[in-house]
Amino acid sequence: MDASSTRHAGIGDQLHNVHDAAGKEMTPKQNAKRSNSQPMVLSFVNYQSGENTQNAESRRAVKSHVTKAWHRQKRLAETTKYARNQQRLASASSMTEGVQTRESQHGREVAQPPPRVALSYLEGLIPYSYFAGGGPVLYLKPSKWPFSRPFSMAGASPVETFGKSVFPRQSIWMPNADIPDKVAMKGPLLGGDVLSWISHTPECFKYRVDTIAWIQEQLKSPTTSTSDATIGAIMTLTMWENGDGSSLDPSNHMDGLENIVRLKGGVSTLQQQRMLTKLVMFDYIIAISCARPPRFPHFNPPQPHSPASESNRDGVFAGSPVYGNGDFCDLECNWRREDTIYILRAMWELTDQAIQRIRPGNRYHGLQGRHKTLCPKSEVISYPGGISSGQYSTRIREKMHVFETLHHTALIYERAVTSPHLPFNSPSNYSDLSSLYESLNISVSDPFWLRYPGILLWVLLVGCAVSVKRGERSYFMMFIAKVGIFTEHRWWFESQGAISRFIEVQGMARGR
Repeated sequence: MDASSTRHAGIGDQLHNVHDAAGKEMTPKQNAKRSNSQPMVLSFVNYQSGENTQNAESRRAVKSHVTKAWHRQKRLAETTKYARNQQRLASASSMTEGVQTRESQHGREVAQPPPRVALSYLEGLIPYSYFAGGGPVLYLKPSKWPFSRPFSMAGASPVETFGKSVFPRQSIWMPNADIPDKVAMKGPLLGGDVLSWISHTPECFKYRVDTIAWIQEQLKSPTTSTSDATIGAIMTLTMWENGDGSSLDPSNHMDGLENIVRLKGGVSTLQQQRMLTKLVMFDYIIAISCARPPRFPHFNPPQPHSPASESNRDGVFAGSPVYGNGDFCDLECNWRREDTIYILRAMWELTDQAIQRIRPGNRYHGLQGRHKTLCPKSEVISYPGGISSGQYSTRIREKMHVFETLHHTALIYERAVTSPHLPFNSPSNYSDLSSLYESLNISVSDPFWLRYPGILLWVLLVGCAVSVKRGERSYFMMFIAKVGIFTEHRWWFESQGAISRFIEVQGMARGR
């Protein structure tokens, strides 16, 4: 092991100024501090392949050396690729502003130097998420992984779509952050149990503290205090602060965002339509989570609206208990189809009746019918005839969880919209919330949710409203954010209409 390989070991663990616009050299502070405080120690291992006398410590040392070398090369490649993409975007932006590409005397483009990357190495930690170059990074510690399944970050990278990426993903709340098409409908990158674990780790606590410090530094400057990056960082912080079931009120952050937008000159001054959409969706999420009215008004769709039933769409927004005409006859599902249609139809009728009470003279013009009582919980887990519980666990389990999700959502919703109205966040709903959370977490990849994002949105709205001060809150907030932003160009009117009606029903349930 030479000094060169030691100096670059673990490069890519922290995203810190992925490219230096000013062109000045950057030095990782932590590496500099380490070199001053501790001398570098070289360890030599006598290892011969096939020899049985090697001890366990030597094997671990060799394995660690090989793993670090692989991660070092992969992280350097991914980080360099990301930095080059950022340079290319910056160059394209400069061209649109009239800045011409530098050319040599022969008329050819001058080769640009490779992007400088300065990433500090943290022993035993893997970078999971960041929100801005030079900003804090959320790390994970694989050695503390409490789950039986292997630790994995597959799919986390915005740079590498397939394979095992070791590059941290960017927060979806940042101005230029994209959400992969289709994948957004399949839930958060990690399961709810993993999100809850991350939220309780010391690394996540440090990330939140560092993010607060970063935001405070941004607020000192008149220029950066109202930037889209500052707005995105506040929204990112809010999402991670609510993952541990704490009693923190996210509306306080919403107050800060409202002040920033006002100082900026209003929401109309947001230049990026994508950022405007994210801000509106965040406003909805906080309003539902805090059971308060949204702060910002409705907006027209970012693109010319087209019917949601276009043939080239991956799914049809269709109806849901909070949107549409109540006709679910064409619904496709693989388990208890008639019961599923009945539940959705019954919940739509309850919403229709609630809206009539809230807004007299304004009603849906859909199908009419008489509401019936939902089937009891015991019937939800009943096995079909001729199938044992053992067979059920392998043949039917995946299909049943979609129905279980809808059933537990309906039980909560029914209590809220029927008299006496029970607020969504009542402790009486916690049992059904746990069942809803578990079923959705298992069935999240089922094609049903991709075909009917409107129904999925209804489920998430209920989950978000119930999970206040609960560990499941972060899961529902992050999931609803992905679905809401994903439907931005496809179902703008439908998603806004559904969320608005749900907020009205939520207000009625709490006796507003």
